[in-house]
Amino acid sequence: MTISSSTLFILWRKKWSTTLMTYPNLFSDVRNYGLIATLFFYFLRWRREAAPAPLKKPSSSVPMDIELLIIIQCESFADPVSLITQHPLPPLPTLARFQKEGGNTRSGQLDVSGFGAYTMRTEYAVLFGQNEKSLGFRQFDPFLTAHSNMSYALPNLLSSSFEERIFLHPHDLRFYNRIQLMPQMGFTKLISTEAFSEEDLCGSYVGDIALGEKICDIIGKSSQKSQMIYAVTMENHGPWKQVDNTEYKDPLEIYDFHVRNSDLLLDMLDQTLAGLGKKAVLAFFGDHRPSIPGYNSPDQNKSTPFVIKTYHSSVEFDFPQDTHLTPAEFSKKIIHSLGKSFRHY
Repeated sequence: MTISSSTLFILWRKKWSTTLMTYPNLFSDVRNYGLIATLFFYFLRWRREAAPAPLKKPSSSVPMDIELLIIIQCESFADPVSLITQHPLPPLPTLARFQKEGGNTRSGQLDVSGFGAYTMRTEYAVLFGQNEKSLGFRQFDPFLTAHSNMSYALPNLLSSSFEERIFLHPHDLRFYNRIQLMPQMGFTKLISTEAFSEEDLCGSYVGDIALGEKICDIIGKSSQKSQMIYAVTMENHGPWKQVDNTEYKDPLEIYDFHVRNSDLLLDMLDQTLAGLGKKAVLAFFGDHRPSIPGYNSPDQNKSTPFVIKTYHSSVEFDFPQDTHLTPAEFSKKIIHSLGKSFRHY
């Protein structure tokens, strides 16, 4: 291994540094050069990848129209109707309702790049508004280099407009180094497992209904004039094991049970924001499709549903219902929904 690595590095320095694997093309490179050589050269390219130029905030802006922004990154959230064509499941009532609404509601498909995993790639794209092509070789685990891109982070961009900016995730924040990165991104408060008990579990993880109740409690009691909450759910995370007091044993049935709780979470937030009276925006999306053993595979459709809805606001959307967006485009649509002062980003 040492001899092979040394040989590869010498050839890299003398011959290949300007010609070989100059942009990410993973499947083709693995097929042409093998896994080890591809990993080696991708690592060297990653080390050389330059960070983008920092964003500059405007010197002046119009007051924002929105007091409350809630973004829900829903684990493995997909439409069960189209998830597995051979085994269609009943529609999700709340998602189906949003898909039929117009006016202050937009829904569509998020064209995520990963399948059954890669949570951090979708999460990064929404939080930073950067597409994978612009990241180059950083795209495969963008949180590793996120510290150099903090001017792009949504909470930092919105720091002058939202007094309190909460990151809520009922799981170990050491994953992807969120515990250090989230404050650097501009979040003023982190809420994790300490805010929940065993009674809040639904299966192996904190349930989406319990998480929704926590969010509703936070916004109902808040004394802040403006507030942003970015929540990452956990209930739908595989593997999908039988839940106590349920009859479901098949992984697909168990997944369907969990994803319907996510739909209830969406309805809970919708009803709460409609009655709260504050000018608000709710953005809800699936981070990737589930990989359910025996039912689906990575070569199938990867898209997940998204919803953006405004409450008590006259902000108009600039895109139609049932459209496809990349996660980075979705991030920009969230910003646009906040009002004119941020549309230039």
